[in-house]
Amino acid sequence: MQQFLLITLGGVSALLVCLSQVSLWQRKEYRFDRMKAHLLSPEGAPSKEWFVIVQGVFLLLAWMSRFELFAVASILSIVLGHSLRIYRKGVMRPDFTTRAILVFAATGIFGLVVFLLIVPFMINALFLATCIFVLPLLIALSVFVVGIPAQLQKQKTISRAKSFRAHLKNLAVVGITGSVGKTSTKTYLVHLLGGESETIVATSEHRNSPYSVAQDMLSRISQQTKIYIAEMGAYVSGEIKELADLTMPSVAVITAITNQHVALFGSLEALARTKWELVDSLPEHGVAILNKDDAQIIEQAIGFKKKMFWFSLHGQADVYTTDILMQQDCIVCTIHIGKEKQDVRLPVISRGQLVPVIAAVTAAHALGSDFLSIMKRLATLPQLPRTMEVCKGIAGSTLIDDSYSASEASVTNAIEYLRNSPITDTRLILVPIIELGDEGKVVHERIGALLANLPARVFIYGHAYKDDILRGLGSSKIATVTWHTDTQDMQQEIMKNVTSKTRIVLEGRIPKNIRTALL
Repeated sequence: MQQFLLITLGGVSALLVCLSQVSLWQRKEYRFDRMKAHLLSPEGAPSKEWFVIVQGVFLLLAWMSRFELFAVASILSIVLGHSLRIYRKGVMRPDFTTRAILVFAATGIFGLVVFLLIVPFMINALFLATCIFVLPLLIALSVFVVGIPAQLQKQKTISRAKSFRAHLKNLAVVGITGSVGKTSTKTYLVHLLGGESETIVATSEHRNSPYSVAQDMLSRISQQTKIYIAEMGAYVSGEIKELADLTMPSVAVITAITNQHVALFGSLEALARTKWELVDSLPEHGVAILNKDDAQIIEQAIGFKKKMFWFSLHGQADVYTTDILMQQDCIVCTIHIGKEKQDVRLPVISRGQLVPVIAAVTAAHALGSDFLSIMKRLATLPQLPRTMEVCKGIAGSTLIDDSYSASEASVTNAIEYLRNSPITDTRLILVPIIELGDEGKVVHERIGALLANLPARVFIYGHAYKDDILRGLGSSKIATVTWHTDTQDMQQEIMKNVTSKTRIVLEGRIPKNIRTALL
C-alpha cells in the first residue's frame, strides 16, 4: 500500500513537471538558445522557483542520510509548489501540437527504459525523487531527439520553397525586418498597395522564420503573384541571411534596432549586423528602406553603395513627418515624400505606430505607388490586433490592448499615451520584458523612471526586475505601483471600481485570464 501511494505521488509530481516544462519549451519554440537566455534571465532563473530549491535540498539530504522521509519530502515539495502555482495562475500546460505530443512520448519512452533498468535493483522514494529531479533534463533530451526529424523535414520544405522561388522570375519580394514593427509595417504596406489579392501576398501572421516562410510560400504564392511581402525574424546571426537566400528580396526594409531579444545576440551591434544581412542580400538593382532616426542602422549603412530610401520622424529624409499632433483617437501630422506633402489624419494612437506607418509609406513609394493614392489609403489604415488596439472593456471602459509583444519601445509608447490622456482614472497592466540580457536591469530602471511621473495605477505581474523598477521610481508619489504573482487577486484589484471613464492599457504578455476578464 505504501509503495502504491509512493508511486502515485511520484506519478502526479512527474506529470506536473512534464506539463510545465513542455509548455516552457513550446513558448521558447523548442530552441536551446532561447531556453538558455530564459534560464539566465531574472524572470527565468531556477532560483525563482522556491520549490525547486527545496526539492534539491531535500534530495541532497536524502542521499547523504539515506533517510527516505527526506526523499518523500522532496517529491511533496514539487507537488505543493505546482499546486500553489496552479491555484494562483492555472495549470501550466502546452498546446497539444504534434511536436508537443512527440516530446511527451519520447520522455515517456526514456523514462520507461530507465524504470525497467533500475526497478529490479531499487524502487523506493529516493529513486523516484531522483528521477523527478532530473526529469527536466530528460525532457530537454526528448526535445533534442524529436527535433532531429523535425529539422530534416524543415530543410526539405525550405529546399522545395527555394527551388519554387527560383522559377518565379517576375516576382518582387519585399523583406521586412527589425527589432520592432515588422508585422505592423507588413500590414500597413499591404493596405497601401491595395490589399491582399491574387497579385499581392504577404506572409501570414506569426510566419517569419525560414521554415514558416517556406511553408507560406509553397501554400500561398502562385505564378500570378507579383509582390510578396515577407516578414523576417531572427534569434541568432545568419537567420536573416537564410530568409533572404530563400525569398530573394529586391526591397529590404529595416524598421528599427532596439534591445529586444538582445540577450540572444550578445550585443546591440551584433543584433544590428544580423538585421543588416537582409540589405547585404539585395541584388544590384535592389532598394533598401532605412530608418534615419536609428543610430545603429546609420552605422551599418556606412559605405553601402546600392539605392537607399531613408525615412524619419524627426528630420528631413526621402520620406518624413512634421507637425505631429497626438490625439486620443488618432495622430495628425504632415507627411513629406520628396517635394510633395500633405496633412493626414492617421487612425493610430501612439507615436510608436508612426515608425511602421512611415516605413510602409516609404516602401510603397519605392514600389511605384503614386503620392495621392498613398495619402488616400493612409486615412483607412487597419487597426492591428493587440497592437495599441482600442477595445470596449468591462463596464464600458476603454481598453488599449498592446499585448501582442513587449519591448522597451512599446512600454515607453504606452506610458506616453497614458500620460497624455485627459481621463483621470487610467491603469497600466505591465509584464517585465524578457530576453534583454545584461541590459535588463538598466532598461527596467528606465521604465521605473518613466512610471515615476505617470499619474496612473500600475499593476506589474511578477517580481522580475522589481528592484530595478523601484530604483527608477525613486520616491515618486505620483504613480501607484503594485506587484502581483497571483493572477486571480491581480484581476480583482484591476477590476475594482472600473467605470465607463476608466482607461486601461495592457502592455506585454499579459496572463490570458486577466486579458479575457477585462474584455
